[in-house]
Amino acid sequence: PARWALGLGLLIPGQALNLGIYNAIGAPGVYYGVKLGKPVPWASGFPFNLGLRHPQYVGAMLSWAGIFALLAATPSTAAPLGAVLAGWGGLYCATSAHEAAGDADAKKK
Repeated sequence: PARWALGLGLLIPGQALNLGIYNAIGAPGVYYGVKLGKPVPWASGFPFNLGLRHPQYVGAMLSWAGIFALLAATPSTAAPLGAVLAGWGGLYCATSAHEAAGDADAKKK
């Protein structure tokens, strides 16, 4: 019961962010199409109006945390799943830092 509330409480908003990203910038925007010369619309509505620097990464991490909470039925599964989640979180943080230092953010217009 509490595990389900926690899991769904993380998964549902995470997927709302992910769906919002697809609706706002489409698949080319989600999958780095701008780096391949694809047109990607500039979006300022949901989920970019929430004040999150990387709403797609936040949505993904919330979704994974929710899935892991649903899967972590016993202490023997919670620890390894938590370690995987922490590792993925670290990779998302590293990717966010890399993107912040990249060409799209460094150019002043």
